[in-house]
Amino acid sequence: MTEVEEILKQIKERLTGDKKQDLKYLKGQMEAFHGHEFGGEIAKECSRLMYDLLSEEERNEAVVEMGKDRVVDIQIDEDEEEEEDAQYYSFYEFFEEIMVNEFVKPDKAVRRSEIPHADIFLNRGMDLMSEGKYEEAKESFANARKWNPVNAHIAFCYMDSLIALDQWDEVHETALTAIYYAFRPDTVAKGFAYLGRYFEHQGEKKPAAACFHIALQFEADQKEALASLKKSGIHLKEKEIKKIAEEYEFLPGPNPAILALATGLGEQLFGNQMIDGATYCYNIVYGLTGDDKVKELMEGLAKINM
Repeated sequence: MTEVEEILKQIKERLTGDKKQDLKYLKGQMEAFHGHEFGGEIAKECSRLMYDLLSEEERNEAVVEMGKDRVVDIQIDEDEEEEEDAQYYSFYEFFEEIMVNEFVKPDKAVRRSEIPHADIFLNRGMDLMSEGKYEEAKESFANARKWNPVNAHIAFCYMDSLIALDQWDEVHETALTAIYYAFRPDTVAKGFAYLGRYFEHQGEKKPAAACFHIALQFEADQKEALASLKKSGIHLKEKEIKKIAEEYEFLPGPNPAILALATGLGEQLFGNQMIDGATYCYNIVYGLTGDDKVKELMEGLAKINM
């Protein structure tokens, strides 16, 4: 038995049969093994076990009744009163919550769900993809996106299911959304790679090349972009890329609103002496711009925080 199999065996042996207790335990195990060598595999199996614990009705509620997060209320904390004026999401990091408030603008107060619903549906979708059940996978990824509408990785998995189903119009729409919300260099690159694949499928070689050129600006070894540009032999200058982006109505790089949001929040957190939070925000800005002034600012914050 391998080490990861032994870990998973021990996790399963500690399940009690009490659904509320087991859901809380599995969530804790996902958090405990975060960053571990086998953290991804453990999180995937814990998500699958959590999904299996929920009844069909509860799984549907997790999708339809997002505004009340009933699964969490019933299964995790029976003493906690349900917040009627809250809408629950499943975030991976702080800036996603900020983006939902800023760009999605839900009618109700944004709250973090206690159960990682996005993970549950994401991992379920990945399992279905491996089984060739693309329509079911698409539905599961769509549910994950409801719980986290701004996460790039979920959008990429959703697009993989769309491509498998030959639903390219929706790939186009989803790629534009993924680029709009992308706030890391690798996710910007991958978002443009998906958009490039869409244009490539449509036989639009120049906009495809423009997207792949942009992708390489943010990830120099982006495989799809390198392979496509090598095949097409199309090389574009910056002015040409911007002109094509304007003509085909897509951003020529990261969303300026993301940069403005991260910069403004960083300044606000710095003003409140929240150095770690400010550094986190400036790291987003630096990752997308490579601005030396932002780098110097981060180095100054690191000295303050020593």
